Amino acid sequence: MLHCALTFSENEMKIKYTIGYQTRDAKLVSILYNESFGQKFRLAIRNHEKRREVVHHLLNPRFCIAAYSGTHLLGVAGFQNAYGTLVKKASFRVLYQVLGFWSGLWAAFILLFYHRHIQYGELLLDGIANDPQCRGQGVGRGLLQEVLRYARDNNYDRVLVDVPDMTEKAKGLYLKHNFTIEPERGFVVWFKKQFRYLKSTRLVFDLKNSINSEKIINHFKD
Repeated sequence: MLHCALTFSENEMKIKYTIGYQTRDAKLVSILYNESFGQKFRLAIRNHEKRREVVHHLLNPRFCIAAYSGTHLLGVAGFQNAYGTLVKKASFRVLYQVLGFWSGLWAAFILLFYHRHIQYGELLLDGIANDPQCRGQGVGRGLLQEVLRYARDNNYDRVLVDVPDMTEKAKGLYLKHNFTIEPERGFVVWFKKQFRYLKSTRLVFDLKNSINSEKIINHFKD
């Protein structure tokens, strides 16, 4: 795990945000993602290291924004659009390779309920994962801002995020920055609410709202 010995402000750290991460950092991204969201997928894959290995197989660096300080990766914000996602849908071949037949079959079934559909003009934020030792340095907030800026500059109408109900702190971050709760309905939503690790709340940032656009420009200073 990367050790963030930096105790400076975001500007003093000279954080650089890029589309995608360096190939050499793929394993670190899988570690960060598993540490941040592993509990969310625990019902599908209980073993911590095997879960990380599956994530590693599924990563696509094109669909994220990465935060760097020099050559050190501080965190990533994955997203999904019409062309792909940071952690693509797991094929049974990958699950079988890592987990074996029966565990792979179980994981394939449960992971069906994590598949999310988006409409034209929507960008789905697939979570922000940063090194725990860098938290409080503005990295997560900066990644969120950059995702919203990316969405605005590429003419998306809305940014969506599904926040696990067990992470109230994360939900608070999004609500603080003008995301609103969007009720969901349907059988899949009902089914997910029967299991602790599947429960989530959908939040939405409306880029057509002039106040929201102004907040992006003003770097969330309010």
